[in-house]
Amino acid sequence: EPVDGAAVVLTLDLDVQRAALRSLAHPEGNERDPSADDYRWGAQPTGAIVLATVDGDVLAAASYPNFARDPSPGAKSTDAPFERTLRVPSFQPPGSCFKPFVAAWALDHAAAFQPTKFEPCAMLPNGSGPGYVDVHCSHMHGAEDLRGALKVSCNAYFARLGERFEQDDWRGLANEFGFGQPTGVRFRGAGRGLREDVVPELFEFSGGLTDAARRRAANGLTVVEA
Repeated sequence: EPVDGAAVVLTLDLDVQRAALRSLAHPEGNERDPSADDYRWGAQPTGAIVLATVDGDVLAAASYPNFARDPSPGAKSTDAPFERTLRVPSFQPPGSCFKPFVAAWALDHAAAFQPTKFEPCAMLPNGSGPGYVDVHCSHMHGAEDLRGALKVSCNAYFARLGERFEQDDWRGLANEFGFGQPTGVRFRGAGRGLREDVVPELFEFSGGLTDAARRRAANGLTVVEA
């Protein structure tokens, strides 16, 4: 059980932390298959690495870019440092980090799900970019199975997977992984505090999720907030 006021111990391994940052700032190419390289990302890499032990010790928590942002008046809002832990400026979906939970539930519970079946990621009919129906992908990945879709974070694959989920699947996923349940984390200061949103009926919409909502929910783009 959480104990208020207990000591917080820093578990970062400095060598591992530095190595994680170096690997993000200077990504290496794919020697086995150069055609699989993402050259556009490699030219301006962005990303994050969190490495933890099974006991919960966080050995590395690195992100890139890590250079100072422009603090001058009139700077773009995207350049402003932002504390997301103790304040939420607007709806904050978890995005692609929600996909592994969807994949894990599908592997164990989704009816007739075939993880080795390849699903296309192609140009949308209106020519607005790659994706599936109304969900866009950052790149056109071609056909991917579950393993490949997780590696390249294919929105089209997971939009299709989301359409397969029945209402009981969403309900079970939330319950299995604790989405909507309290974390026990509380922050209290002088006259202010962090209110934790607890929504145990996370996916309980009248009539169930629409097809569009299921496509986006499987990609962590709607319903679930982080």
